Amino acid sequence: MNIIKLFSDKEKEFIINSHQYQLENSENIKIKKSYKRQLDNFLNVKEWKKQDSAPTTFSTYQDLVNKLSKALNKEFDIDGNKISFVPYEKNGRLLLLCPYWGKCFIKVKINDIPVIFYNSTGKSWKVLKPWMFYPTIGIWETTDKERGEITWIVKTNSEDMAIYYWSDLLRKVAAFLDRNLGNTNTFYYNLRDDRQEMWISSYDIENFIWKVDIHSSDKTENIIKEFEKKILLILNKKS
Repeated sequence: MNIIKLFSDKEKEFIINSHQYQLENSENIKIKKSYKRQLDNFLNVKEWKKQDSAPTTFSTYQDLVNKLSKALNKEFDIDGNKISFVPYEKNGRLLLLCPYWGKCFIKVKINDIPVIFYNSTGKSWKVLKPWMFYPTIGIWETTDKERGEITWIVKTNSEDMAIYYWSDLLRKVAAFLDRNLGNTNTFYYNLRDDRQEMWISSYDIENFIWKVDIHSSDKTENIIKEFEKKILLILNKKS
């Protein structure tokens, strides 16, 4: 069963229409706004339009800290799916891991299957709405002659990312993160320096975010396969 790669255009259209239906029929204003932001993001990506950053949810850093603290050891429900957060193992209380690359990562258990989400900058070759949460299967490293060792976040393209690899559940979890945490860029340096060590070792990063062996020549195919496995595991756990 292929979740992403073998979707026909008709099936993809059905997914987008389903997203539109959920948006129109949501009674919760906050949920409606987050779904609208996601759909606008996807449509703008399709037209390759540059986008403004996602809004900041909190007015102060302490407000964000308080929200994160309340989420520890708590279970949430998204359409019958169990959602919880995995703390950064080194101190057992930190939910957002913010390495030196300027992005923050959070590990979410969906029906007991861990999935990494991160706040994307939307830069480089992407036209995503910056500082929304997107899923990833991990990180991979390569060596450049001029720049030395480079760490990359594993992903395919802007369209797949904006529709959450065609998974309605991953999209809803991302919307939950956008509503409750939002754009973490405003407080990135606070999160990095105040609540954790200035220097996070590559070992710590690999254990929390996962280091995967993805080669640039066959990267897209491998990423899609890994997401398919992850989505199938989540769906099987629910059933």
